[in-house]
Amino acid sequence: MGMNKQKGNMYGFVTHTWNPIRGKCYHDCSYCYMKKIKGAFDVEPHIVEKEFKTNLGSGNNIFVGSSTDMWGKWIPEEWIRRVLDYIKQFPENQYLLQTKNPLRFADFTACYSDNMILCTTAESSTVWDRLVILKTIKEQLKVKTAITIEPVMDFDFRLFLDLLIDCDPVWIAIGANTSNVKLKEPTPEKLDKLIHRLAYHGIKLHLKDNLKRIFESKGE
Repeated sequence: MGMNKQKGNMYGFVTHTWNPIRGKCYHDCSYCYMKKIKGAFDVEPHIVEKEFKTNLGSGNNIFVGSSTDMWGKWIPEEWIRRVLDYIKQFPENQYLLQTKNPLRFADFTACYSDNMILCTTAESSTVWDRLVILKTIKEQLKVKTAITIEPVMDFDFRLFLDLLIDCDPVWIAIGANTSNVKLKEPTPEKLDKLIHRLAYHGIKLHLKDNLKRIFESKGE
């Protein structure tokens, strides 16, 4: 299949996705967009050999592993190492490596380079442990880190703000729920306050257009 050009509700700065590891994701998030794709999770996790013939080119911003969590605890270490070794053959790209299991990043301490961003998903302050781990990873490994808050769920404002600031990410992306599953979301006022406070602290933000639905719900 090779690289796919960015489309749909992806990050605006990502130019391509590349998925050398595919199959069922055992996080089993109720809102996961991959559940809408027929057959995507009908097979066990596996490595796709033909992907290691893909020319990743240069000048691209590639989300590696967008279709499943390739850092899940169920993914063999050798698969991850193989992916990291491969992308090093194309050093003129930028790579986004994202997971809900940031602790796994620590298992590959010598495998990262300056063109890789290690990112975790933190939909709410309830997953505070992921942010604590990401902060530690950044400090110990001296790597670039980022955070995605999508789909944004209701949060403890002070706790969430402090955790996000402490992580000192290169950017934070925020997006709303687009699935048919109903989630408890923050009020427009609370979300707006979080965005403004993060910006005040100099954190670069990528705000998805789908946040308009939350802000337009004000007064309903």
